[in-house]
Amino acid sequence: MKHRFTAWQIFVIVWAALFILLVLIGVVLKGPDLLRTTFSDPNAAAHSAASIAAPLRA
Repeated sequence: MKHRFTAWQIFVIVWAALFILLVLIGVVLKGPDLLRTTFSDPNAAAHSAASIAAPLRA
């Protein structure tokens, strides 16, 4: 018997993969300075996270 993915399982997997890809792309584009601002300034971290997520909500 083959295991078949349900629609919601596929949906969740696809969105998780997209989210991980977006985070990786963001880290690559911003580079080490993203990590530096993240650890030194929590507000900057929240702002960068919001700026990464903003296109998703639009």
